[in-house]
Amino acid sequence: MEKILINNLEKTTSEIIIDYSLMDKLDEILKTNTLKKHFLITNNTLAKLYPQILKKFNQDNIVIIKDGEKYKNYKTFNFIIEELLKSKIERKDSI
Repeated sequence: MEKILINNLEKTTSEIIIDYSLMDKLDEILKTNTLKKHFLITNNTLAKLYPQILKKFNQDNIVIIKDGEKYKNYKTFNFIIEELLKSKIERKDSI
């Protein structure tokens, strides 16, 4: 697992975790800080294949996008951002 710390102008730090086995550690990650919200961004296909994972998240914090290369574009990115903002994502939350 690799952790990258990002320092910002407000002198606070954000953490980015990069790991190929994050799904194996999902329960631990979700329990780490119960004060923050955890968001899941996935696509239609994966949502159908792994319903047990979606059940671990607050349904308001799940963003499901269309599957396929043609949906990897600005319109989809904008949709994700809008959904996160509707759910009142904050700096301390995780995606």
